[in-house]
Amino acid sequence: MKQKILKVLIAASVALILSIPLAAQKGEYARLTTGDTIPNYSFNSIRHFSRSKMNMIEFRKKWLVLVFWNSHCSICLKKMPQEDSLLKEFAGKVQFLLVGYTGSQYSRVKGPDYKRVQELYERMKQRLNISLPVAYDSTLFHKMDITACPYLVIIDPVGIIRGVTSAISSKELRALVNNERVVLRRAYRQWELQEEKATVL
Repeated sequence: MKQKILKVLIAASVALILSIPLAAQKGEYARLTTGDTIPNYSFNSIRHFSRSKMNMIEFRKKWLVLVFWNSHCSICLKKMPQEDSLLKEFAGKVQFLLVGYTGSQYSRVKGPDYKRVQELYERMKQRLNISLPVAYDSTLFHKMDITACPYLVIIDPVGIIRGVTSAISSKELRALVNNERVVLRRAYRQWELQEEKATVL
């Protein structure tokens, strides 16, 4: 009997130890906000760009706008032509990068959604004649605890987060680039929604 209990305790301990890295990874960047330095995260699956793998430091010298989207977000798809126009308007100063969610967080079907998301963007790219680069990456979604899309993170040329929003206009982006004060629309992450709900209750 004692041996059985000991085996159960050992198995439970091993499972707990193995789960720690995963738990630490999820939401690791959840509290990042305006004024923080973006961690040197690496993208390993970039399409329609000069390189297929890049980290945050390699994007420096230009402003970087990360646009988080998923295949179930109709607003995200509608906004892509506007974001493509901003990419062209601010060429040489601002780089836009779509970050497409490839997991199963938004889908009834379990397992990765990589193929469907990729095929959707290729259709949109051709139909709308856009040239936005895209990184297929669900890990960063989880690290930043992003659930609601669109979710934009605006990073300056030295790696400081200068804005978090659900959308940005040409006027707002120009103000940021010129180091002018601008008030952006609020975008929420899961923990922010939970805290706000708790405050209301």
